[in-house]
Amino acid sequence: MTRHEELIRIGGIRVFIVAAATRGEESHRIRTTLVAPRPQIYDPSHISREEPDRVRAREHPEQSLINGQWVAPAEGTAYDVEDPATGKVVGQAAAASPTDAHTAVRAARAAFDDQRWSGMPARERSRILLRAASLMREHTEELAQAESLDVGKPITFARNIDVPNAADHFEYYGALAQQLDGSVRNTPLPALAYTRREPHGVVAAISPYNFPLILSCSKIAPALAA
Repeated sequence: MTRHEELIRIGGIRVFIVAAATRGEESHRIRTTLVAPRPQIYDPSHISREEPDRVRAREHPEQSLINGQWVAPAEGTAYDVEDPATGKVVGQAAAASPTDAHTAVRAARAAFDDQRWSGMPARERSRILLRAASLMREHTEELAQAESLDVGKPITFARNIDVPNAADHFEYYGALAQQLDGSVRNTPLPALAYTRREPHGVVAAISPYNFPLILSCSKIAPALAA
């Protein structure tokens, strides 16, 4: 005898508990099974000349976002971005050079040293991170389409897994930003020892290819929370 009970739905993915028992025997098997819908392969033609604003990254081709502004690469070069599923060129991206990297690091260091971010109250940093998560959820379809084209993965996975998971990182660390407390301990002396958590400084994050949106957010969100 086999019995299936639906436990929960996560986006378009259904999670079942499958319980199996053999009549007359004292053996029971219980396992959890993920049942995902048939992957829907994204058609690049859905983002075409008729919908030029669906992927906003195309508004600034061949540029990098540094210090809050879109700037052309120092060496003025770019490379084609291909959809791995079709091999078609879907856009261009700036080919950043060491000069561009140093410019970005200097801008980040200046923002850290003058305490525009590092000195911001934790509650305010939390609000910004939670707002970022909210915006990502509002633009789920746009981000999912861009992720599908960039990585060549089924749009179903990008829509139901990649974007929600990326937003979850900002929500989690947005809440955690208000709880970065130190600790106080007794000492043999008539005094207390305490720790204070402070941001270390500028960091560089490398995003792997397979889940660029999720893995980028998993590094960016905690760095901003600190």
